Amino acid sequence: MAQVALKKAEKQLAAHDTPELQAQVTELRAAAEAAQKALANAQAAAPAPAPKPAGDEALKKAKIEAAMLKAQLRKLEKIETPDDEQQAEIARVRQQLEAAEKALAELDSQKPTAAAKPAGDEALKKAKIDAAMLKAQLRKLEKSRTRTTSSRPKSPVYASSSKPPRKPWPSCRARRRHQPPNPPATMR
Repeated sequence: MAQVALKKAEKQLAAHDTPELQAQVTELRAAAEAAQKALANAQAAAPAPAPKPAGDEALKKAKIEAAMLKAQLRKLEKIETPDDEQQAEIARVRQQLEAAEKALAELDSQKPTAAAKPAGDEALKKAKIDAAMLKAQLRKLEKSRTRTTSSRPKSPVYASSSKPPRKPWPSCRARRRHQPPNPPATMR
């Protein structure tokens, strides 16, 4: 940001040579240099990102090459009556495939093994699962116990009053039948 402000100020200084702009440019140059030093220090202090092991890349390439050679060999083996040229091609591809598989096995054996998870993680995970299962069983048993020992009516609304429940309002047609007809309008 300091670099951008410095460039703008230098352009203005070139167009309008005033003592105020000269002072501003010198201040901005000092700020830009300080910012560059701070950036260099921060980059030096920051840990470099862990480089990807070259073995992983080589292993991926070896796997891809082996898979492509297998596919090519299968395609060549599907030919019903191969001629001499095709027979030679099949033999060449088989040799390449064997070499690729050997290279793949070698790279795979060189690959460092992943850090094993501590046994505590597995035990903790199993304990959490067991705890969740037991909680679910407990809730289920409590729910079934309250259903069997409960002698309360199903709806709490009726339990509080001694009146019987009201009948629901009749449907639209039934309401029309029960309502008296509109009285005729009287003439005045």
